[in-house]
Amino acid sequence: QMPGLNGLELKKALAPAGNNCPLILVTAEGSENIASQATLAGVAYYLPKPVDVEVMLSAIDQALTVERLRRERADALAALEQRVKQLEILETIGRTLTSSLEMNQVLNRVLAAALGLTGADGGRLYLFDERSAQLKLRNARGPAGTATLMPIDVVDDPLAMQVVRTNQPFVFRPAASGVNPAGVPDFPALY
Repeated sequence: QMPGLNGLELKKALAPAGNNCPLILVTAEGSENIASQATLAGVAYYLPKPVDVEVMLSAIDQALTVERLRRERADALAALEQRVKQLEILETIGRTLTSSLEMNQVLNRVLAAALGLTGADGGRLYLFDERSAQLKLRNARGPAGTATLMPIDVVDDPLAMQVVRTNQPFVFRPAASGVNPAGVPDFPALY
């Protein structure tokens, strides 16, 4: 007998604290009643004493496998929930785009959806004007809210122009020295 708590009491005490590690109950006081209580308490295995070493090793291996699979399932469900959230955001923006003809409202919602998908605090939406061959800032949102910029605002952001030229996304990280090229943000940004 363990001092203080018995194995079943230990399992019940660990659960409210969020500790779901597999527990193998080894007891000299074996009975169907204790086995039933162990199963209901979530004990991985119930082994009567004396315990064969091979049986114990097999029980440990199986309990760890079950726990690994449980965690993988939880991780997969969390990833699936995130993906569903992203698809819901995309569906919402799709409905907005197909139902709205007001360009500033559409651009505001596109930027809001992009921020929702990436978890960013702020962002900028650039459109390339083919007639003038210039990149124009059409919408911006920072942590303080939204600032819709006029379509005539020509962009003087060398990183945004690089993305247009290369057609490749770019992750900008400010220099540790704090000295960055003119026209670029002073915070990490995805272009």
